[in-house]
Amino acid sequence: PVIYGTRRIGGTRVLTEPSGSDNTYLHVVIAHAEGEIDAFSAVYFDDVISTDARFSGKFTLEHHVGTDAQTASAALIASLPALWGSAHKLSGVAYTYAQLTFDQDAWHGLPVISVDIRGRKVYDPRDSSTAWTENPALCLRDYMTNTRYGRGIASTDIDDTTIIAAANY
Repeated sequence: PVIYGTRRIGGTRVLTEPSGSDNTYLHVVIAHAEGEIDAFSAVYFDDVISTDARFSGKFTLEHHVGTDAQTASAALIASLPALWGSAHKLSGVAYTYAQLTFDQDAWHGLPVISVDIRGRKVYDPRDSSTAWTENPALCLRDYMTNTRYGRGIASTDIDDTTIIAAANY
């Protein structure tokens, strides 16, 4: 999905693979959203915030904001070189790599991993900047002009005077 503003979202698991002696570790990659997003602000396991004491020392996380030029996860390449390589960039996709350490008190099966995301960075015609915003007029302009997931209308065909008035309102 395309995320504007702030949202808690799960995602699509694109990799779930155990490793280590007795499958001590579980590697999970979750694709959350069309990138580039602004930031990840919190992570939840089965709707419990990851800072809860029961998870202490039981996981590591690596977030990727979904730039088109992002590189593959170095930690995942090191952990699973036969399955994940430098070509696995997930370009344009905001995703999380989680490595979970087996602990029956922390995990009751494979947890549902969700995140709080500050969504897409959008263009603001008022000052020609590109940044995160919850302003609906600017988000609508982004959707209308985006050629990947939006309508693909040329920016020259957008009435920015009206967009600016709506954004200021």
